[in-house]
Amino acid sequence: MIYHNMLANILKYPSIQKLIKGVGRDIVKYAGKDKICVVGLGENGVFYGQGVFQWLKQQKHNVTFTTINDAGEGLEDKKLKGRKVIMVDSHIITGRCYQTASRILSSKKKKLGIKDVKCAVMHDLRGLADFVAERYLVPQPKLDKIDFDIIKIILQDGKKSFAEIAQKIGLSSVGVKNRIDRLLKQRILEIKGLINLEKFFSVSANIGVRADNQSCQKIIKKLNQNPLVFNLMKVSGSNKDLIIDIVAPSNRAIEEFLDQEIRSEPGVRFIEVNTGGLPIIPKAINRETFKPFTEPMDLTEK
Repeated sequence: MIYHNMLANILKYPSIQKLIKGVGRDIVKYAGKDKICVVGLGENGVFYGQGVFQWLKQQKHNVTFTTINDAGEGLEDKKLKGRKVIMVDSHIITGRCYQTASRILSSKKKKLGIKDVKCAVMHDLRGLADFVAERYLVPQPKLDKIDFDIIKIILQDGKKSFAEIAQKIGLSSVGVKNRIDRLLKQRILEIKGLINLEKFFSVSANIGVRADNQSCQKIIKKLNQNPLVFNLMKVSGSNKDLIIDIVAPSNRAIEEFLDQEIRSEPGVRFIEVNTGGLPIIPKAINRETFKPFTEPMDLTEK
């Protein structure tokens, strides 16, 4: 009953109103005079998709609604036949559900006579959606051209002296020092050493973890101090809660990492691991916790 009451009043929700305001005109233009099917992606997409569905019905469009989950299940073929499709979600972070749905719809396109497929979301971090309600605005620090020139030079070679930088940009050494001091103080710039990954590691892994909140917090706390981790992200809107990227000297070391850091947590419900060579980007990383392996042979393949 609560769910039905929510659907009955779904157009009153501020989040649905914000989505409609941001992408409604684009969706109507895309639909034209064709029949349309709204597909809710994943858990959040059911709510936002229902909002778009109810709104299109209100606009007198011939519209149907179906869903697809992260595993690619749930689509009702009869609701797709001969229609344009608009996939709807709250946001795209990893793009996994979007890619799964796109692949399945593409495979059904000819058989069901699907005319076209587009995607509308509130936010898109991957640049995959056709219609986006709100663009994330990244606040820009107040920097002038000289500041950017200094940053660019340091990024290319962090060993450059004040005098060398000054010569390149036409400023005094004292002027360069003052600007770099200000950039450091404002935490816009950090000057640290990087380690070349290929000198220490040979493989990498992308790990997706689904776990309860308490276990997620424990894992995050542990991995902050782990020298193998170069990317750690908490996500939502997918079948994962954490995305972890690591480098390692061997596949055995990856397994040990999984056993010691992830599988040891009782609240972990699901782990997905993709392994491969070293990342194309980045080639080098900074890890304050980095330390050489005292017994490297223990971490090599046998």
